[in-house]
Amino acid sequence: VRKWFKLRYSLIPYILEQSKKVTETGFPMLRALVFHHPDDKMCWHIQDQYYFGDDFLVAPVMNSENKRDVYLPEGTWIHLFSGALEDGNRWIKNVEVPLDEMLVYVRYGSTIKMYDKPVKSTDDIDFKECTAVVFDENYGGLTNELTEFTR
Repeated sequence: VRKWFKLRYSLIPYILEQSKKVTETGFPMLRALVFHHPDDKMCWHIQDQYYFGDDFLVAPVMNSENKRDVYLPEGTWIHLFSGALEDGNRWIKNVEVPLDEMLVYVRYGSTIKMYDKPVKSTDDIDFKECTAVVFDENYGGLTNELTEFTR
């Protein structure tokens, strides 16, 4: 649980940035794939994946096998935890997801503000000390601590 709290705290700057966009545009924070890909007919039929803000694509694993198929829309995607690059506009079959991870991809080229220092509450976050993490071929994934990024 501690690891997931660390991840949540590290994403607070992104969550706040996306929340501001929600209030300005009326777009929801959680979005169906078709919201971003209206011309991709496959996205019209996928109901168990979603966007979290503009840049994160989440595919929850909801079975005891810890596997699932995931559809990546057009573009290049980076696995949040491993840093692996994947081409989109295709299905990836039987993706194994360890219990201590989630199946989350980030749009290639995205720059996400994250807070990578340990905190006990949101009061401890100094937003002037956020790290801009660029999701490109140099991104190495999250370490076991979830808040220290490899480059």
